[in-house]
Amino acid sequence: MKYQVTMSEDQGCTSEFLLRARSISQFFRVLCSVSASVVLLLAGSWAEGSVIGISSTVTDPALGRGTGPNGKLVSFSAGGETYSGFDMLTATSVSGSSSYARSGNTPPASLTSLSDAYLTTGTINVSTLDYNIGRTLNAGKAPLFFMYEFGPAGNPMDDVVVTPLSDGNPIPGWSLTISSSDYGTKTATWDSTIIGFVASAGATFSLADFTGGTGSLQAVNGLRFTDSSGAWDPSMVGMIPEPASLGLLVLGWGVACWRRSRRKSN
Repeated sequence: MKYQVTMSEDQGCTSEFLLRARSISQFFRVLCSVSASVVLLLAGSWAEGSVIGISSTVTDPALGRGTGPNGKLVSFSAGGETYSGFDMLTATSVSGSSSYARSGNTPPASLTSLSDAYLTTGTINVSTLDYNIGRTLNAGKAPLFFMYEFGPAGNPMDDVVVTPLSDGNPIPGWSLTISSSDYGTKTATWDSTIIGFVASAGATFSLADFTGGTGSLQAVNGLRFTDSSGAWDPSMVGMIPEPASLGLLVLGWGVACWRRSRRKSN
């Protein structure tokens, strides 16, 4: 009997060992799958050091002629990649304009029209516009920024100079000029409440695109857009999390899936 009991305990230990081994194997299978996803994600990330025009835009609902419903930004494409899940920057001050536009609605007379995700909100004839990023960034590990301007459908977009800010103050030397040729295709059109039939176009950029300063661009927590002619008609400015952050999100999702699979097997 003692021999039989000993065998039973050994069998129990063996069974537990096999279960643990199978669980570890499942974990590494999920981890490898997630790692592959992260590699693909990083391979498809944006190229720093280049302003890229937005080639296509998707809104909900789709925009067109007529004062229809407001168009909320869903996704956009630039440089062969499609982006969604972005964060909007918060507008903190504007000069040179007090006319705000929204398609089909009473114009909202506040900075909220420059801080939301609606392409159909914005303002006209801006000289200077400041945005708060919401966190402090350094060049090399910064998110991709994007911006949209709207204007008469047949007119070119306006040049604008972007200056990095630290606690509301320009960081000496650094700037980025986004010219009319940097904007992408005018793919979103609608009838605005203040200037009639308009079209939106946008561009993407990163902190690596800024030049003129010394060393590395550090401690950036705001952006200032300046148009010396006072003709810029901004709609929105936003950012997409950097690839490293996206990779961590995917990895976390993979671990969660493994835990769920383990609970089911148990």
